[in-house]
Amino acid sequence: MTFKQDLLLYLAAVRIMLHRLVTRKKEPVQWLDMRVLCLGLDGAGKTSVLLRAADATATLEGVEPTNGFKVRTVIVEPNCRAEVWDIGGGQNLRPYWSRYATPETDGLMWVLDGTDAARFTEACDALHDVLRRSILLRSLPLLVLVTKADLAAAGAVPTAEEASVGLGLDALKQERLALGPHLIQVVSAVDGRNLAKALKWMMTSVHGEPAQERT
Repeated sequence: MTFKQDLLLYLAAVRIMLHRLVTRKKEPVQWLDMRVLCLGLDGAGKTSVLLRAADATATLEGVEPTNGFKVRTVIVEPNCRAEVWDIGGGQNLRPYWSRYATPETDGLMWVLDGTDAARFTEACDALHDVLRRSILLRSLPLLVLVTKADLAAAGAVPTAEEASVGLGLDALKQERLALGPHLIQVVSAVDGRNLAKALKWMMTSVHGEPAQERT
């Protein structure tokens, strides 16, 4: 067999391999689903944070605050679909928060405006109140998102420890109002900072560690 014939056979084999790689059927994604209730005071930044989590290219200018509720699907890598219920935080809506907690709810996300220290006490009271009203929420993972991490360099945003004190998380444990795991994460809707990390924690708390990450 000549060199030219060998080369032709080699090229044919390469074409066959490339064809198989291109046409190989992809395995269907085995989606994990979770339903998360997102609460917090009016103006805390819930809608902006969720919009950024759902779309890294979204424009946040002119975002209207939620009046009532909105449901948004957020993909948590690698294979989780989070159905997040964003409930308005006005005083007239807070008495109805607990009605959105159902047996299908997997986690509670609490959003806190990190630059508005004057409302920390109000946020603390509101969080304690909804947990007193809803037994269903007490055993769920609690994810606290402290917004506006992009302003942290200016000293305007509390640390996770300071936010924990401001929200009275130790008191929640003592009163047995928060029985599940919890995480406080400083995030930014502007640049998406730490959002993926926080949502990954929620996914892991609900579904456990992915098999490939277990040690």
